[in-house]
Amino acid sequence: MIYFIAIIILIIIAWYLTHKIELHSEGKYSPTTIDRPFFYGLISIIIWPTFFISFFITATVVIPLLMVIPQKRMLPIARFFSYFILFSSGVHLINIGREKVNPDETYLWIFNHQSFLDSFIFVAVANQFVVTTGAAYQFKLPIWGFIMRRWGAIPIERSNIRQAYRSFQKAKNILLNGSSVQISPEGKRTLDGKMGKFKNGPFRLAIDANVPIVPIGIKGAYEIKKRTDWRFRPGRVTATIGDPIHPQEYAEMSAKELSLYVRDIIKKMIK
Repeated sequence: MIYFIAIIILIIIAWYLTHKIELHSEGKYSPTTIDRPFFYGLISIIIWPTFFISFFITATVVIPLLMVIPQKRMLPIARFFSYFILFSSGVHLINIGREKVNPDETYLWIFNHQSFLDSFIFVAVANQFVVTTGAAYQFKLPIWGFIMRRWGAIPIERSNIRQAYRSFQKAKNILLNGSSVQISPEGKRTLDGKMGKFKNGPFRLAIDANVPIVPIGIKGAYEIKKRTDWRFRPGRVTATIGDPIHPQEYAEMSAKELSLYVRDIIKKMIK
């Protein structure tokens, strides 16, 4: 309980100080003369411990539940703790368009990859159980790797074409059996904040499984935690869910054409 109270106090302090300096997601600046890089370094000294403490609290609760409760029934709990971790990281999450998705249908969810926080953002905004994907190394990490495996996530080995093919075949079978799948066609987090090239594999998967595609545009996560910077910059993240793209809409497209089409949709979402 003491640790929990300490986390809340530290988060409140971080948010208060951050809003005194800059709401970077809105482009508003205060007249303060405090050096922002130095300030965000101080803020990050607070946020990193709160992030790890909130993650370990989450793991302490979620791991035993995953041992006894089916994954699909874990969604409300997973969503709550995703919001908890994001809040502990200084993220003000805004979701737009959740009502466009029918939770009883099967989809391939496609999103742009901005930050390591994207996994939590996705679980927080999705309105149905979705089998996630992730780089193979994540499944070897302590605690997080165990959670990924128990959730039923699919490891993708980017450097091994044969292994990657098997992963996509597994994803295809999951889709054909009626469960949705999530994947980032960029394959890795952005280094400069710009959306990378979309690989064709996920769109070949959608074509083969004949399922609708749900595009998600994530905006602001890169600014909060850049891959090349240890510091956090608390602020707003907007996750916009687009209209599902049904198979009849892309029936005449190749995987390459579909990848460009979906990328253009997401690009417009995050402008």
